[in-house]
Amino acid sequence: LLVGNKKDQCKFTLPASIEAFRRWRGGDKLDIRMLAGPQGTGHPCEARAAHGFAEIDDQVVNAVSDWIKRQKP
Repeated sequence: LLVGNKKDQCKFTLPASIEAFRRWRGGDKLDIRMLAGPQGTGHPCEARAAHGFAEIDDQVVNAVSDWIKRQKP
């Protein structure tokens, strides 16, 4: 599972790089969930910015827990 933020401006995790990462990682075997929230504040690579999923903790938790529930034992 890869959870990303559509508004992430960190140069290492830009939304535009997700597809390249998917291909590198193994194609269709990687589930990707792109979330959206506020841009946040501060440096774009820090926790209070979109990179740190600022103000959308509930969306992150829901995305991860829903993914876990769908996994086969």
